[in-house]
Amino acid sequence: MSKGFIFTFLSALSWAVQILLIRYLLSNGETAPNLAFWFTLLATPYWISTFTKHHSKLQNVKFSLWILLLFIGLVNMIGVVFVETLALKFSPAVNFSFLIRTVILFTILLASFFLHEILSFKKVILSSLILIGSYLLITQGQTLRLTSGDMFTLLEAFMLAVLNVTQKTAITTIGPQLTASGAFLSAIIPYSIFMLVRGGIMLPKFPLVTILLTITYISITRFKLTALKHASASYVTMIFSFTPIFVSLFAIPLLGETLTTIQIIGGILIILAGVGVEKLKI
Repeated sequence: MSKGFIFTFLSALSWAVQILLIRYLLSNGETAPNLAFWFTLLATPYWISTFTKHHSKLQNVKFSLWILLLFIGLVNMIGVVFVETLALKFSPAVNFSFLIRTVILFTILLASFFLHEILSFKKVILSSLILIGSYLLITQGQTLRLTSGDMFTLLEAFMLAVLNVTQKTAITTIGPQLTASGAFLSAIIPYSIFMLVRGGIMLPKFPLVTILLTITYISITRFKLTALKHASASYVTMIFSFTPIFVSLFAIPLLGETLTTIQIIGGILIILAGVGVEKLKI
């Protein structure tokens, strides 16, 4: 297995854990803005430490790279982090789990335009298999009923695609660790002001679970950006589709759920497509 596959796999696993933790907190009275504020704030010491170890690489970079890091940070914090909590709250679980996979389509199109990644027939076929497999796994073959809350999920998917492309661009110049920490610290002040002005911030109701959520947030970022160092943006987002498989498997012991034959077929399609992505180095 390639390094790109290993780190994307670990990032997808971390994201599955994060989804379950966020759902647990929201279902037990935590608010989306408060949750987003605290697990971002708790991650600050780690990213400061990481930045101090690698900041020397920024001495001779162009001003445009600083702007790019600020853009990445704002999209990640105000966009993905905040919008995801709203998506998980207002979009039905089934809808969110499937529609978030549209990040594949957004990423492939944006990467083709901005990173000049080849939009090949193989890529189209494999991404189609992933989406079909995701649909079967998540919906059990039933018709998906869209809601107004699904707009948050689609918006998050687009923002994730934008992040995939911009992070890949920054990583080629300054590496994954500095891209992650630099983007985070560039945006933490405007993000904090935005959240405080918005209001509704209070102490977290479940401090230990919130800390665990912070760890998964850091893990997702570190693993994903390391994967982007070794693989294309399209590759990473396609392998990320293992996330719904992890969520389904975790739900068996934690929630007492079972997998139907249709769901198993969907999972197999995702795995086969993922193997194809790895073998063909999409």
